[in-house]
Amino acid sequence: MKNGTKIISLLLALALCLLLSVCVRSQGGAEAAMPVKVLILPNFEVGELSGDYPGEAQYYYENYFDGCKAYDIAGNGIGPTLYYKDGLAMCVLGEGKVNCAADLTAILLDSRFDFGNAYVLTVGCGGGAYGRSVIGDVFLITGVADFDVGHRADIRELSTDRDSGWFREYGFDQFGYVVMDQALVDEVYPLIKDMKPHVGDDVKEYMAKHFDNAEWATRDPMVVKGSSVTGDCYWKGAYLSDEATMIAESYGLPDPFMITEMEDIAIGLVLGKMGMQDRYLGVRVNVNMDVFTGHMTPENTWGEDVDETLLSEDESANSFEDGMKNLFDVSSVVIDYLAKK
Repeated sequence: MKNGTKIISLLLALALCLLLSVCVRSQGGAEAAMPVKVLILPNFEVGELSGDYPGEAQYYYENYFDGCKAYDIAGNGIGPTLYYKDGLAMCVLGEGKVNCAADLTAILLDSRFDFGNAYVLTVGCGGGAYGRSVIGDVFLITGVADFDVGHRADIRELSTDRDSGWFREYGFDQFGYVVMDQALVDEVYPLIKDMKPHVGDDVKEYMAKHFDNAEWATRDPMVVKGSSVTGDCYWKGAYLSDEATMIAESYGLPDPFMITEMEDIAIGLVLGKMGMQDRYLGVRVNVNMDVFTGHMTPENTWGEDVDETLLSEDESANSFEDGMKNLFDVSSVVIDYLAKK
C-alpha cells in the first residue's frame, strides 16, 4: 500500500511539473517563439504571390518563402498573414498608414514569434521627386516624414507668395518624422551603392521627352540615399511635389525628399513604440514621377473617363515590372546581410 501511495504521489508530481511547464511556455512564449532575423514588409501584390505578374511581394515570396507555412496573425481570417522560413518573415501589409500600423502592431505582439533582435525592412515602389529622381532609381531610405501631420491650407487661401499650403507644427515633431539609424545606413549602403538598376530604352526616352532633356532627367538610374514622404492619399502634381520637398527640409531629414509612398512613417512610429526604431530600414524604387507628364491630367488619370493607355505609357512608362526586379535585387543584398548579423 505504501508503494502504491508513493507511485501515485510521484505521478501526481510529474503531472504537476508538466502542467507548470506548459503554462510557462504558453504564457511567456519565449522558449517556443520562433526567432525572426529580418521582417520584410511589402505593401501590395498584383495577383498571386507566385508565378504571375509581380507586385511588391512576389519576388520575396518566390526566393525566400516558397512552400513555407503561413500564419494567421489575428486569428479571424481577415487580419495579416505572416510567412516564416529560416529566420525570415514577411507580411504584405496593405496600403495606408492606419491599416499598416494596425497590422504591424498585431504582428509584433504575436507571442509565437520573437522579434527581440529583428531588423525590419520596408520594400516597395513610389513616385520619384521631380528635379532629382529618374524612373528606375532605387533608394535606401534614410528618413521619412508625414505628408499629413501639421497645419495645412489650400494655397489659394494664402496671402503671401508661398508655394505650399503646409506649415510645420512643432508640437507634432514626435509624430511627424522618423530618422533611420545612420550608423546602420552607413553599414548597409556600401553594399548596394554601386549596383546598376536596369530600365528599358523606352523609359529613358520618356524621361528625356517629358523633361526637355534636362541633365537631372537623362542620367542612368542609380542606387542612392534619400528621404521619403508618406501620405495617405496617392498625390501627384508640381505643387504637391514642392510641398513634399519643403516638408522633408523642414524636419531636417538626412537626405532630400526623393520618393513618396503611403506607409513608412506609420511603420517607423510603431517600431519606435516597440523600441525597434534603430533596426528599421527601407528600400524603395521609383516607378513613376510625382508630377503629371504628357497628356496626363487628374481627370483622365483617375476620374470617370480614365484613359487606360496613360496608366502604363505616362504614369509608369512601362517601368513597373523592371522596377519590381530592381527593387528585389537591391533589397535582397540588404536582407542577406542583415540575416547574417
